[in-house]
Amino acid sequence: MPPALVYYISGHGWGHARRCAEVVRAFRAIRPDVTVYLRTTAAPAALADVIGPGVEHHPVALDPGAVEDDTLAVNPARTLAAVQASVDTFRPRLHEEVRFLRDARVTLVLADAPFLAGDVAAAAGVPCVAVTNFTWDWIYEPFLADHPRYARLLDSIRASYGRMRALLRLPWGGACEDRFAEVIDCPLVANSPRLARADVLARLGIGEGDARPRILIGLRGGMPADALARAAAQSPDYLFLCPQDLPAGSPANLVPVAAGGPLAFADLVAASAAVVSKLGYGIIADCIAARVPILWPDRRHFREDAVSRVTAAPFLNHREIALDALRAGDWRPDLADLLAAPSPPQIARTDGAEFVAAEVSRRLG
Repeated sequence: MPPALVYYISGHGWGHARRCAEVVRAFRAIRPDVTVYLRTTAAPAALADVIGPGVEHHPVALDPGAVEDDTLAVNPARTLAAVQASVDTFRPRLHEEVRFLRDARVTLVLADAPFLAGDVAAAAGVPCVAVTNFTWDWIYEPFLADHPRYARLLDSIRASYGRMRALLRLPWGGACEDRFAEVIDCPLVANSPRLARADVLARLGIGEGDARPRILIGLRGGMPADALARAAAQSPDYLFLCPQDLPAGSPANLVPVAAGGPLAFADLVAASAAVVSKLGYGIIADCIAARVPILWPDRRHFREDAVSRVTAAPFLNHREIALDALRAGDWRPDLADLLAAPSPPQIARTDGAEFVAAEVSRRLG
């Protein structure tokens, strides 16, 4: 049988899946002989452009990531309860995963970054490598201040990560580095545009002579129609690219966008003057690669954002918008200031996918 590896991917949001897809694309370019199994509850659409011959997707959940009240608020109590339940009920799933690894002749496990992947790999006698900018214990750690009874859960999570051989550490986050025998720092993994800007504009029905700044709405779940309508009315000299359904009678400068298929999200980012989004790793990396600024609202109870806003600043123009202003559609002042800001002083490496792919290939032999 040809070589095979399993990639366990967190189902939390789109960022983990999108960057893993970029890693898989780079890996398959140098190792088409290796079968890749993507085992995750992430939205299949985030992986669609790499699923095909040699890359299979299986909807498997190892752990719940973070439980959200909405796209801008993680619920600590519900998250810890869900993680504890996942750990408590893991043994039958452990046996199923070990059986799969053995039947598929898997010789390497990657994790971004379900901690239970370490237990699966150890039980199957297969090395496991984490590829991530954070480990989940680091995200959950602040939750213990209000929920101290879960302290042992964090110990369990760290023990699971400790069963992994190495950490390929992506920039800007936090991890229990001392649990890994080997830590290798990697550049940013950014999604690459597939189309030229002129082709993107043509698919959107926007003439190249239209000089209005294009503002991409990058919030998972979109925005309420009334907030979008107010933002559009407030800024008729901007075009707002909206990857969501819009009601009839919406302002003409709201442009509905069907992302996916021939038009990838990275294509939209690269064709935009700014993005309205939370500060997730995936969108930050894509905006840094495209030199596009971000207007962002605060996300509660997800400590990655506090790190990202500082460490990404030399490479990325970004500005916070108050949550009330975001929800009211009162975006004009912040967008104007963001667009007027000078370019960031530094350029980051964004070849992380190729870097990780080469390291994975080396480990496979």
